[in-house]
Amino acid sequence: MTPDERRADLLIRAAEALHGDQWRASLAIALGIQLTSIRRMANGQNRVPPGILRDVALMLREETT
Repeated sequence: MTPDERRADLLIRAAEALHGDQWRASLAIALGIQLTSIRRMANGQNRVPPGILRDVALMLREETT
């Protein structure tokens, strides 16, 4: 698995933990970005920016505290 694939996998797994089956739309709203961007990151068309992973990690941290 390449680093880009790992980042996409992390994004998907974290977002599913946060938002369940409808994670794409919910994550797009939470991050204030287009649903198309989320889909492209998840399927590997676009790289997942480090800032997106950081924001999702912060959401997970808030969810668990």
